[in-house]
Amino acid sequence: MVASARRYLGSEYVWGGAGTPKRGIDCSGLVLQSLYSAGLDPRPISIDKHVLPRYRTSRQLYRHPGLHHVPRAHKQRGDLVFYRKNSTGRVNHVAIYLGRGRLLEAVEPRVHVTRFVVRRSTQTAAPTVVRPFG
Repeated sequence: MVASARRYLGSEYVWGGAGTPKRGIDCSGLVLQSLYSAGLDPRPISIDKHVLPRYRTSRQLYRHPGLHHVPRAHKQRGDLVFYRKNSTGRVNHVAIYLGRGRLLEAVEPRVHVTRFVVRRSTQTAAPTVVRPFG
């Protein structure tokens, strides 16, 4: 999954994007494509729904009953880190944890590796992460 996500490094951030590398992708599109490449299909979530204006894939992934939540303090490489908007408390971003305090994420202007922080200016990491495998 992580190897697939790394193929998107440098790709442009595009809201609703969920295609091939270098075609534009957003945070949850990146996660969906990475999960698919590793053999996990989180139905009923799909890239067809992902592009709908009011569908929030990151929120649906966080709520998915088939994905296992673990405390954020126990995060491991490959876990999905979710952020909540401080003003609403609603999930609005997802990234892939790489280990050693780093995230791979799609944010303006492109997909890149960044340092994991619990609190950002407008977001706070959710108390649990999702472990898609294991």
